Amino acid sequence: AGDNSAREAWAELEQLVRGRPAAEVLERWQRLLIELGASHPHPAASGLLAWLHMFGLPSADASAPIIPRDVDAAVRIARQGAELASPRCGLCYTLLGLLLSIGYPPLVGAAHLTVDS
Repeated sequence: AGDNSAREAWAELEQLVRGRPAAEVLERWQRLLIELGASHPHPAASGLLAWLHMFGLPSADASAPIIPRDVDAAVRIARQGAELASPRCGLCYTLLGLLLSIGYPPLVGAAHLTVDS
């Protein structure tokens, strides 16, 4: 289920860029977010969900994005996805690595706490 939801979400992102009508976009993304959330933790679904929360998804109305930016939610989702044993969530590790490399304080603090323990 997670693989299918992630594939469909990537296809929807492409359609969004190509100019799908606004009414269809909101309805489809609401459904996809429910499916991705229900599949989490899953390598494909968690990675995509984390990145969507990291960068958000704008709508035609800038004051009401389809997915608002929420770095803390992105980190929480990516951490849960990174804990998967097999298969691993590469997008989750990539997002966490990006945030660690720029010194995102909650992650840096957690990394120091883990190393010092």
